[in-house]
Amino acid sequence: MKIRLFLLLLSVALPLSATAGQSSLMLGLGAGSAAEYQGSDDSETTALPYINWEWQRDPDIGCGGGFGLHRAFAGVDGVGAAFWCADKAAFTVSAGYDAGRDSGDSDYLDGLPDVDGGVSAGLGFAYGDDDGFTFSIEAASVDSDLVATAEVGYPLLGFLDASVGVNYADKGRMQKYFGVIGNDSMNTAGAAMGECAVVATGNANYRGMDYCSDLGGGIYSWTVSLETFIPLPFQDGESWAVNIGIDHTTLIGDAADSPLVRDKSDTAFSIAVIWMHQF
Repeated sequence: MKIRLFLLLLSVALPLSATAGQSSLMLGLGAGSAAEYQGSDDSETTALPYINWEWQRDPDIGCGGGFGLHRAFAGVDGVGAAFWCADKAAFTVSAGYDAGRDSGDSDYLDGLPDVDGGVSAGLGFAYGDDDGFTFSIEAASVDSDLVATAEVGYPLLGFLDASVGVNYADKGRMQKYFGVIGNDSMNTAGAAMGECAVVATGNANYRGMDYCSDLGGGIYSWTVSLETFIPLPFQDGESWAVNIGIDHTTLIGDAADSPLVRDKSDTAFSIAVIWMHQF
């Protein structure tokens, strides 16, 4: 679904970028390692495509000003555009796909309902100054749930992009991903009212547990990220690069206290070889 969204926007935007503005395309392939699910103490490694396309109406002045299509972008994480800008600030719209979660992803999820995937639609605000400081906030609706992220970033040592962010989810989202009921019969009534995600009685990880979660919405995690592009020595050192990313996420509050959570912190790694081209 993410690739389809990317190709759809690309097919619409390439004719525009051929006649006005400037666009850049980055394609690559790599690998990433992350937790099996949020809160898991086991990780998995998968192959990852790297796709990023961006178009700017006037790269010399950046965002420009006023209402109109100033910037468009697309990648495996989704698509979006900046339609209103003022100096170094911009308001954006975006769309993506949330893959959800399968109960088969881990033994600790066995018996829990699957979390259905779905298209997300979001609104955001971004700011960036000439020194590299950035601030962004985005809120999105995913399957009738509200999620949001706020992030600040700054370049370090001339080659590292560093950022710190916090993540928010409403009650429905929290319950889907961190709600669980133990096998104690006294919690059956709570589960029937939809306050808990029911665990099958055969899951030994929760046997005898007196726990019925009724989670509220709020900030449930914070993330520190580092990313760098290292130019490769061939093709003038500009057309190819290695991209390396590290994200360290820590669960807090009700999410961290869920019996589903085996490890409150997760460090995800990714590496990819990227081909870059400007039109």
